[in-house]
Amino acid sequence: MVRPMLDDLELQQVQTIAVDGDQVWTQHSIPALEGDFFQSLGRRASQVTLSGVLTGAEVADGLKNLRSKFRSAVSVSFVADIATATRIDQVLIEEMGVRELAGKPSRFEYAFTLREYIPATPPRREIPPPPPPPPPPPPPEVANLIVEVIVEGQPAFDHDDTVIEVFDAAAGTKRTIPNSKRTAENVWEELNFPPGNYTITGTTAVPDRMTDTQTAQIDPGETEHVILRMRSGGKFAEYFVIHYWFDKAFIEPCLRPVMRQIAEFAKNNPNKKLLIVGHTDLVGSDEYNQSLSERRARGAYAFLTAGNDLNTAVAEWNELRQTRTTGITKTVHDTWGVRQYQQMLQELRYYTGPITDQKTTATDTAVRAFQTDNGLTVDGIVGDGTWPVLIRAYLSLDLLTVSEDQLLPNARETCDGGKLKWLGCSELDPIKNTQDAWRPNRRSEFLFVNDDSFHADVKIPEPVTFDLPVLKGEKWCLGDKTGP
Repeated sequence: MVRPMLDDLELQQVQTIAVDGDQVWTQHSIPALEGDFFQSLGRRASQVTLSGVLTGAEVADGLKNLRSKFRSAVSVSFVADIATATRIDQVLIEEMGVRELAGKPSRFEYAFTLREYIPATPPRREIPPPPPPPPPPPPPEVANLIVEVIVEGQPAFDHDDTVIEVFDAAAGTKRTIPNSKRTAENVWEELNFPPGNYTITGTTAVPDRMTDTQTAQIDPGETEHVILRMRSGGKFAEYFVIHYWFDKAFIEPCLRPVMRQIAEFAKNNPNKKLLIVGHTDLVGSDEYNQSLSERRARGAYAFLTAGNDLNTAVAEWNELRQTRTTGITKTVHDTWGVRQYQQMLQELRYYTGPITDQKTTATDTAVRAFQTDNGLTVDGIVGDGTWPVLIRAYLSLDLLTVSEDQLLPNARETCDGGKLKWLGCSELDPIKNTQDAWRPNRRSEFLFVNDDSFHADVKIPEPVTFDLPVLKGEKWCLGDKTGP
């Protein structure tokens, strides 16, 4: 008879060995019916009990090894005739009893309860479903622009040489819609057009040049239809526009590229005359807005001619930046503050923070750095000593030039007041008739015309700040002195 082997230990002198094996049945009742049935769940793991005596010097080490695996619940091999009959190969030691017998050295009595080891069925690995496809990218924020040009009295007008220009004041860019985008003789259609606020101008070819301009707010996903109406015999002007912060005449850094375009256009078109006109929105009184519109035109002229006479331009801006006295409407003082000098310091690479109306630690640091670099009193305060130097540095970034010869004359018959440098129209010519503080209404226009003077029938009232420094005039020749 083969002696049983438990792991590496030969079980000598086996006195008893028994196997217990059971089938497992589960009883189920039948809902709403009498009777039941049994379900076979297979057999339980067999149980083997052994007892006997072990003798020998190597027995102690073998028992020690078994006890370690017993405590670790590690399966061990088991070989015996009974195990072969029951197909038991691996077992777990459920109980292990060992005691040393007296009388002989290395003599032990043992009693083991073994349980057939059946490895757990590996869990069913479910293949996860593929991830859902990513959502389609959102449609780009685009719109469609349709421009229709109507020449009054000439339905068959040839538009082969008509030019459609779209100006984005916020970005300071201008694009031309090519004739290849025409869907009819007088209709231009631009698909996938970026939304925004635009000024759209149509111009026909010479000799009978006609033009019209409209503004349009183009919303994402919408189609905007703009109609330009032209009439033969009208005067023609090419113009540029800049816009302003509410109640201010300061030319912001984002508009410097437009000012450079204006100076370049003037240089390339020396025969055209330039007229600078300031405008306001409809917020505020007519009297106040008249002075505000003139401040905007004065500041624009100073910026555009700083390269001609920097000292005069700086002096004009230094007047503009000063605080307006409450209740006074006839003034060139524009009350500049933290926002304006933050923008100038940022453009001069001293300030890198956000543009606000609050003086922050970063603002104070930038002011002190500018004062240090320019030999000023370092106190962090933008006062009478710092403002002119800061304005000079800001205007010197461009130093634009426009010849005074390109300005229309402030002259009529025997009266000669020199050149007309600026005009203000108060709130009388809004782009959009709204009482809201709408930025496109707050603007200065730079009109280039082919005329050398105003028509004799045109009467222009004297500006209310005409006699105020620095860009004051000596004599007004184009109309009465009552103002608008």
